[in-house]
Amino acid sequence: MPNGTVKSIASKSGKTVAAVEKIWDEVKAEAKKKFGKEDGHFWSYVNSVTHKKCGLTESTLTFRDFNNLFE
Repeated sequence: MPNGTVKSIASKSGKTVAAVEKIWDEVKAEAKKKFGKEDGHFWSYVNSVTHKKCGLTESTLTFRDFNNLFE
């Protein structure tokens, strides 16, 4: 089940939720190699790289999107 951030990125980028979710999962796997999941940079990295790979050059993370990361 995709989280709210994935859905938001999909709607803003024009990509399907499935496509964004695939990118998100790939980036998350990369982040696990670079950071521990408890590292504060983990989710920032996942979010910013996913945005870039979806063609969103500026981070459009809203407070609601951020909160959805932890659901």
